[in-house]
Amino acid sequence: MDRRKLILTLGGAATLSLFGSWAPGAIAAKPSRSLNEIQSRWRELLDPTARIAHSTARLDRSADAWREALPRDAYDVLFEEDTERPFSSVLNDEKRPGIFVCRACDLPLFSS
Repeated sequence: MDRRKLILTLGGAATLSLFGSWAPGAIAAKPSRSLNEIQSRWRELLDPTARIAHSTARLDRSADAWREALPRDAYDVLFEEDTERPFSSVLNDEKRPGIFVCRACDLPLFSS
């Protein structure tokens, strides 16, 4: 799956729409907010320490460079089609609203 190509294909407004449409709980919790308002303020859901890519340019790195840049379990999940052990993630009980960001490319993936 090429997420960068998908994001580039969808374009700016459609990309924000994608994030907004995946957050039915956030929309239902505040029915008075319009979808456009939620989409325009998605950055407020980011953790203050989150790194977000400002470019969707292709990241050309060798497999060895990715192995050095990422922890082994993250590399295996992202590049070797591995999976985490069931119920082993620290995010299993995460309930706060926010944006999930790719560990490798720092692009936003989906909201919660």
